[in-house]
Amino acid sequence: MKYNPRKIFHNDWYDVLLPFTRTSAFEVILDKINDDLASGVTVFPPKIDVFRAFNECSFVNTKVVWLGLDPYKNSGEANGLSMATSGEHIPPSLENLMREYKTDIEGELDPELITYAHRGVLFLNTALTVRKGETGSHLELWEPFTRFVFYQLDKKIGLTFLLLGKEAQKFAKYLGKHHTIIKAVHPVAESYNPGAGFFGSRIFSQVNLACNKYGHESIFKRESVCTDDA
Repeated sequence: MKYNPRKIFHNDWYDVLLPFTRTSAFEVILDKINDDLASGVTVFPPKIDVFRAFNECSFVNTKVVWLGLDPYKNSGEANGLSMATSGEHIPPSLENLMREYKTDIEGELDPELITYAHRGVLFLNTALTVRKGETGSHLELWEPFTRFVFYQLDKKIGLTFLLLGKEAQKFAKYLGKHHTIIKAVHPVAESYNPGAGFFGSRIFSQVNLACNKYGHESIFKRESVCTDDA
């Protein structure tokens, strides 16, 4: 099936990703997701939100690349931004992020993460979709796409990459020395293995310091009520 990238990417990512999205490799990814849906498999996030991270943070505005594993696997949680949610239930990863943010920044983390996307954070997962209840089910499927995204991002100078977890950290090999790379334990690890090392990692202040080094304002701030300052 042919897809129209113009209907998927609504900003400068359209041109940046066109060398990949006009290939059969991109069609294979989307066809597989559609096959899953047609066979009755539930896939998260909803189709309208699969590429939301790109549409909320343009290529030119990207200052920080946040890379997790894959979307939340339960209903009503994933919203298209890595580790964010628009639902009432706070998943363990996000709960731990909020706890670390309060300790590190002394403020409240916006659970939808949209505030920070508009400030220049590209909230990606290594896989942009997941089958319901099956963590990692689409990791291999998305690897070529994510690798190409990193190839394009590496052309920029002075980005900050936050790689959360072992799968995300595999993508460090695609980056040059003209960026700052921050590696940390995936936040969900604390829920299954207390003391795993995420708490106290100060990832938010680390990102702020890297942004400041490149002449950008801090992304993560102490506001008690997060507002969209895009």
